[in-house]
Amino acid sequence: MNEILRKWLYRAICQSVKSLVPRGVIFCGYHDAFGHQVWNLECYSRKYFSIYKRLPKIVAFQRSSRVANQSLSLHHQRSGVRIIPAKSILSRIFWFCFARWQPENGLDGASASNSMLVFCKFSMNDLHVDPITNFGCVTIFPLLPSEQKKAHRLLDGIGVSPGEYFCFHDRNHHYKNSIRHLGGSDDLFTVSSKTFEVARNCKKEDFYRPAALLDEKGIKAVRLGVHSEDDVAQEPVVDSSQSRTDDFVDLALMSYSKFFVGPNSGIWFSARAFNRPVCLINVFPWPWINIPMLKDCLVMPKKLWSTSEKRFLKIEEMVQLETRTSWKEFYRESIFEELSIEVIANTPEEVTSAILEMNDRLDKNWVGPDYTVTQFLTEANVGYKSAALVPSSFVAQNPEIFGHI
Repeated sequence: MNEILRKWLYRAICQSVKSLVPRGVIFCGYHDAFGHQVWNLECYSRKYFSIYKRLPKIVAFQRSSRVANQSLSLHHQRSGVRIIPAKSILSRIFWFCFARWQPENGLDGASASNSMLVFCKFSMNDLHVDPITNFGCVTIFPLLPSEQKKAHRLLDGIGVSPGEYFCFHDRNHHYKNSIRHLGGSDDLFTVSSKTFEVARNCKKEDFYRPAALLDEKGIKAVRLGVHSEDDVAQEPVVDSSQSRTDDFVDLALMSYSKFFVGPNSGIWFSARAFNRPVCLINVFPWPWINIPMLKDCLVMPKKLWSTSEKRFLKIEEMVQLETRTSWKEFYRESIFEELSIEVIANTPEEVTSAILEMNDRLDKNWVGPDYTVTQFLTEANVGYKSAALVPSSFVAQNPEIFGHI
């Protein structure tokens, strides 16, 4: 009898939630990983606007009691989002239904997106590489006037001006290790292979040279993040990750930055949410979903060394990996041996060249060639519709990977 009642209640709730979507109300999860916290609501709203040409009212249900960025949560609430605490019975009901809801099959276009807006159950592909949420979109949750004033005070306090600095992030293990005791959903602490975790990292020292060169042009370098392993004791880098008392600094700095540089960690989605140009470096795995979509963006993957053939994989071989395996397979330590690959980080010279190229392109001073991502991808790759570019310097520096283009 209880099972029958649960099924009846589930169907009744689903029908009610489904009926609210065209009326301007969507229910969604509020995740505890920063990347999902900052991008998902933005993405859902953009998808909704593409269908109904108006913005939805959002009711978001916490996945856990942990909030990655408290200032961002307050920003969402001030912008009209209703956030339901994780301990509420309503949140428990939402996640029960979310786990069981299956978007309708056989639909495409707006109908498919509309079906997925019921509980906002989108795949990672839908979240990350859907052109609808990128091309020609304005920021749905920009800083409010009072927040803009606060942001300007914060920028003044650290000695940078809007549009005259770039943000960078050097991913390392320390962040997850330092927050593990705070708790969170299982997704936040997915057990990954050690090799995979190391392969996603990059070194802060690689940013020192480009920071010095751009400083000569009046462009500062600002390090983003929290719980970083150590300080950046290198002029002229401004390190906002240490001794911070207000996590609003992440939003303020990203919102007014000239561009963002870093690997494919969660923080780069705040750049997407604020429509900032992105230069992704040391990207792994690549391509899959780890591709910026806009034309003012660059993406530079890590290189793959064939341990069996003692050579670098060619670009077409790297691209074909996506058609042969899921990126989630890299959570397994043994997959690297099975594929006979070793992940090789971008060199400091490659990082420097990519950052300088990014700045020159934004200043309209670039005179080199253009290599679009789509030159190297196929329609079998989920990011095929990206308008981003591969740094021309990276192509020139690696003929064994790209051939003589």
